[in-house]
Amino acid sequence: MDHDNFQIGMVNKENSPWSNVELLGRFLDREESLEHEWIDEVFHLTDHILTEDKIVLDYFQNP
Repeated sequence: MDHDNFQIGMVNKENSPWSNVELLGRFLDREESLEHEWIDEVFHLTDHILTEDKIVLDYFQNP
């Protein structure tokens, strides 16, 4: 994130703070996630969250 934009990206499991959480299911590596059939929906949803969810926006704008 810079001061004007949010940037969503995919990371490999070893670079994620969620890497040990089993509740979320199998963790995809970056390349596998970018090729997944749901990737467009993931980016679509995160775009909406980061432009319309007041709680999320307040959190990132006023840490």
